[in-house]
Amino acid sequence: EERFRQMVEHAPAAITLTRGADMILESVNEPMLQIIGKTAPKDVLGKTLLEVVPELAGQEVFKALQRVMETGEPYRGTEIPVKRLIGGQQEMFYVNLSFTPIIESGKTTAVLHLAIDVSAQVHARHKIEENSEALQMAIDIAELGTFVVDLGRNRAQFTSRVARWFGFRETELDMKEVFSAIHASDREEVVRQISATQRNQASS
Repeated sequence: EERFRQMVEHAPAAITLTRGADMILESVNEPMLQIIGKTAPKDVLGKTLLEVVPELAGQEVFKALQRVMETGEPYRGTEIPVKRLIGGQQEMFYVNLSFTPIIESGKTTAVLHLAIDVSAQVHARHKIEENSEALQMAIDIAELGTFVVDLGRNRAQFTSRVARWFGFRETELDMKEVFSAIHASDREEVVRQISATQRNQASS
């Protein structure tokens, strides 16, 4: 048991062990303390999970933990949202986690918790998605169109609005077909700019 506690304390991932239906914390390491917003093991050991993190009550993550205790079936979750109180303010963070039941004499007596905080990655992805949606909305409102030229394949992809402007029936075409739709007075400049881009890419 002492060796197990030492392994938990020195593990790089966030780990804790709760025992019994009341989920009393028996072991915890520094990464897990950071996730639950506590500073020292003495603040949590010997207390129930809800005494330490009362805001977990009613959340899906806590219900999943209860099911592990009741059924003895392990649980794995990815990017699980968890509401947490930090300085009196509610914050949402996300974890990849696992609850592994400890079964003794055929009964689930404890649960080993392992968690990885992936909040930064999830928030960053949400920000990208929001920016993408905002850009698309701006394009739609302004009645703009966008296109992408794949220099490696010598093909162009564009939105349906651009296709309509140029009289194309498809939204991906060979560049020769695209050039044929460009006015002769502009075609030479377009070719020059694309060639300059190719040279810049080759030299970078």
